[in-house]
Amino acid sequence: MELSPCHFFQQRTPRVPFVRLLLAATIFAAFWIGPNMTNARSESAAILHLACDGAPADLCGSVAQVIAERSHGRYEIRHVAPPKASPERASDLSLTVVLDGRGENWIAAHLDWQHGPDGARHSGPSMEMSVMDTTLKPRMYDRFAENLIRADAAIAALLFD
Repeated sequence: MELSPCHFFQQRTPRVPFVRLLLAATIFAAFWIGPNMTNARSESAAILHLACDGAPADLCGSVAQVIAERSHGRYEIRHVAPPKASPERASDLSLTVVLDGRGENWIAAHLDWQHGPDGARHSGPSMEMSVMDTTLKPRMYDRFAENLIRADAAIAALLFD
């Protein structure tokens, strides 16, 4: 007796038990692994408390945007007011954008920050941005925000590496 290539398809085996077993295994894995992974993520997610001390809200927004983009989501950014005294966990960061001066066509600011509850308080260098033949506009703050962070090598290493 010669078997045709379609012979294997003619012998049907019940697939219902296999599908039920696969579904049960998936549900079991979701309930067993899901809560454990959620707790692990929430415990390890670093929080960055961002405050503005006299700095324009648009500048603080630009700083937050630069941090979010360049740190690849390593920090959960929370805007706080007033500035937070110190971070609660060793992985947390407290960052304040401090306005040093402002005019119609210039702005100067620096960053104050602390990494972890036992970390020393740091104050980055003051940076200034000025424009000619126009007034400062919020869209101009993006590059200034990145330069403000890069001016302090220690905070740049924490945020960007």
